[in-house]
Amino acid sequence: MVCTQEEMERRVMEELRQRSLREDVNRMMALSYQDCCAEDGTVMLCHRMAAWERNVMDTMHGGLITFLLDAAMAIACRACTGDRAMPTMDLYVSFLRPVRGGEAICVEGRVEHVGRRTIHASARLWTGGGERLCAAASANFCRTAPAGEASGGT
Repeated sequence: MVCTQEEMERRVMEELRQRSLREDVNRMMALSYQDCCAEDGTVMLCHRMAAWERNVMDTMHGGLITFLLDAAMAIACRACTGDRAMPTMDLYVSFLRPVRGGEAICVEGRVEHVGRRTIHASARLWTGGGERLCAAASANFCRTAPAGEASGGT
């Protein structure tokens, strides 16, 4: 990919640290580091569903599943490239199975292609120790200020 394994691990850990300090959904939806691979452009994160994330059917709300998928892809993109600002341009989610209350959740974000102005990524979300694929996503991200490039208006 675009960075070394050491750089990627450092960037992922810093991103997770920054998210934990925020006073918004990033802090509430606490993500923990499991693994990453610079060669594959992947980041593996975990999340333990909290009681407030459950709906009346005792499953996780689809919007929160979407948040986890989007976050994993964005973290993978930023970790691979070193870019800071990277808004999601589009996001496609397939809900395959419900995420049941109390289940440990693993989400993998993967950088598929890095272009000059956009990045394409994918993500998968599992429960049951990686045995139950519950959701999959793909997205495009806008590189507003690629690393090493001066930021400025056009």
